[in-house]
Amino acid sequence: MNKEEILRKSRLENHVQDERDKVISAQSTMVGMIGMTVIFLLLLAIRLLWKDESLFDIGAMYFGYLAVAQFYQFALLRGKMRLITAIGYTVAALLNLIGYIWKG
Repeated sequence: MNKEEILRKSRLENHVQDERDKVISAQSTMVGMIGMTVIFLLLLAIRLLWKDESLFDIGAMYFGYLAVAQFYQFALLRGKMRLITAIGYTVAALLNLIGYIWKG
C-alpha cells in the first residue's frame, strides 16, 4: 500500500471525525465528569450540613452515570477491572435507588 492509498483509506474511515476532534471530545467528557462531581459534592455538603435531606436521589444519579460510562468502556475495551468497577457502581446506584424509594 502506498502513501496515497493509506491517506485515502484513513480519510474514508475518519470522514465524520478526525483525530483532533476525537481527543477534544474525550477531554470534554472528562471535564464534564469533573464538573458533575464538583456539583455532586456541593449538593452533598449542602444537604448534609444545612438541609438534613436524603442523599439517595443524588447518589442514584451519580453512581448510575458512572455505571453506564464504565459498562460502555468495558464493552469497547474489555478488562476485568472495568467490569468489576462497573458492577460496583451499578450496585451503589441500585442501593441508592432502593433507599430513595424506601425512605424518600
